[in-house]
Amino acid sequence: MDRRTLFSQNVQDFLGSAGNAAENSELLHELCAMDVRVAGPEFRSHGEMVVGAVLGLREAPGVCDECRKLVAGGVPAFVRRWRCHFVEHAAPAYLPDHWAVDYSV
Repeated sequence: MDRRTLFSQNVQDFLGSAGNAAENSELLHELCAMDVRVAGPEFRSHGEMVVGAVLGLREAPGVCDECRKLVAGGVPAFVRRWRCHFVEHAAPAYLPDHWAVDYSV
């Protein structure tokens, strides 16, 4: 059984055989529009964790000199270095007109 058939069967099993196709179609559209993200009480976004790490490394005891240099300029310097890395390694063909490595953070 291919993946599409398997997923279709799972959806049909969930919706049940009761009701007509129009009702099932409406329910399927409602299910597709549901926001299923649930953030727990200790949830932190990736951005929050990165900024926390950058700021924390600047002040943390026992951090190697090389790591301390990487975060010495704080978040703006880190963002600039990350943008440079992105341009160098991803070599994007299309960027927004006003995008720049040095755009303020």
